[in-house]
Amino acid sequence: MLVTDLKKDFYAALARQRVLVLVAVDVDAVCACKTLQCLFQCDQISYSLVPVTGWSNLEAAFQQHREQFSLFLFLNCGVTGDLVDSLRPDHHHRFFVVDSRRPIHLVNAFAAQVCVVVREGDDIQLPDYDEIFREDEESDGGEEEMDEDDQNQKGTTDEDEIEVSIERRRKRRLWEEKRRELVFEYEQYEYFGTSSALLLFELAWTLSKDSNELLWCAIVGLTDQWLQEKIPQGKYVSDVAWLQRHVSRLNHRQEEGSGGSYSHDSLRLAFTYELSLSLYQHWSLLDSLTHSLPTWAGLKLWSLAGQRRLQGLLADTGIPLIEARQTFSAMDLELKTNLQQLFDKTAERFGLKELRVQTFEARLGFRHRFLAGDLALSISTIIQEDTSAGFSSALHALTRGGVAKLREGIERAKLWLECVHRVVASCIATAQLTSLGPFLFCTLSQGMPDVEAFCHPDRLCMLSLHLLHSHVHSTKSRRSRQLPLLVSVPLEVKTTETDGFTGNGFRAEGISTVLLAGTPPVGSYGDRRNFFGRAFEKAAETTASHIICDNFNSAVIELKSEDRSRFLDALITLLS
Repeated sequence: MLVTDLKKDFYAALARQRVLVLVAVDVDAVCACKTLQCLFQCDQISYSLVPVTGWSNLEAAFQQHREQFSLFLFLNCGVTGDLVDSLRPDHHHRFFVVDSRRPIHLVNAFAAQVCVVVREGDDIQLPDYDEIFREDEESDGGEEEMDEDDQNQKGTTDEDEIEVSIERRRKRRLWEEKRRELVFEYEQYEYFGTSSALLLFELAWTLSKDSNELLWCAIVGLTDQWLQEKIPQGKYVSDVAWLQRHVSRLNHRQEEGSGGSYSHDSLRLAFTYELSLSLYQHWSLLDSLTHSLPTWAGLKLWSLAGQRRLQGLLADTGIPLIEARQTFSAMDLELKTNLQQLFDKTAERFGLKELRVQTFEARLGFRHRFLAGDLALSISTIIQEDTSAGFSSALHALTRGGVAKLREGIERAKLWLECVHRVVASCIATAQLTSLGPFLFCTLSQGMPDVEAFCHPDRLCMLSLHLLHSHVHSTKSRRSRQLPLLVSVPLEVKTTETDGFTGNGFRAEGISTVLLAGTPPVGSYGDRRNFFGRAFEKAAETTASHIICDNFNSAVIELKSEDRSRFLDALITLLS
């Protein structure tokens, strides 16, 4: 069932006994987890924390702890799958789900044992209960069997009873047909709703336990959704406006309380319009321009002509090349102060229309200044380095004592962006992207440079996003803006015991697989829905292909290499 009263129906229930928190490994989930930890510590609520990377990992964690806990909280995991059927909970188990993914599985939405926490006012269009579930389902089946038995035994049946039975079966068939249509329409797209970190900050505000630290977690969670293009622009702007009011309230109160003086570890937040350049305050301006998605794609920096356009942009803004090559902190003070105004005057002449974005900045003490986008990118890189240790490091990076870990993540993020754009440049130069009709397709070959770095689902999704934007700007075809992209990367040959393709639950030795990730079109900024998840399921059924859908993102699957060709043919047929 759906829960909108965060204080009474959600948090009050968690305070009764020990809670097992199962957390997905992504930036929004880490920020939500940090907020929840602070609330639990304030109210002395006992809990255990388990990071999970996929459905099989989640099921294993639940089975391992099902005897010790009766309350389970799922952060950014579980809402799109049938938790009752997959986990088989006992009658005393109760599930709470805080997940930004949509759509909510219909069983989770209506089961009394599952409480899906949603933000009041969110547009969640569920079909009616009676259109999906029938209370008389078992009795209908029993009556039909009884009718057949009576016919066999007696040989004759009253005409009225026959007509009633026929009418009942006809109505049931019509109901089932309508149900299939409703379920397909409801589940055909995957998309994202309100950030889990933002939702839990709203809970903290309701409990009067909000602070700048928790507000900063909500800001970073929302910013990560925006950077990954998980939410439409309108949703981002409205959530930013809501957070801006809290930034003004908390920091105005802090200024009044401090009398204008701050300590060496004080945290201050501010709303700002900033250049949408990745890590530019921690990098050189030239490197940031080269490796930020808006300028990389808009100026076509993978080509020599693009590099000349970049130099022309710097010349028009009046920034000397020697200044642009220095680290931002070493640049001329006047240039740094007027940087946004300089780009505002010249960016449109070079086709860069969205070079400024609404965001927030944090100042820690007197030395450290971070933009929300830089922090989200740093934490994402920390998580992806090592799932187990990376999760703990990411939680630590969100604290005041985690500045060193945060800067380490920023340095890794620089290397990661360079790697992404090397692969994108290679794919465009060798024409790896091809149109298969209803979608674009790109395959990364085994011998390509840095291909091993993209065997992680989140990394492959990020590469796919950069690749799609770059392709759209590199081609004159207007139709390319309306086409989604499917990227394939080969995985190492699997020989370990894990859920897989053989009947006994173990992957056969020597089987080579590929990882597929689908990305919605870039022309759909107002609608970031992804249809690849359902399309993958239908294509697998049609071709009897063996796939692994273990990732919480249904648009990422693992497929046997030998099945890829017929699987793609089935996808083309389905989407045409």
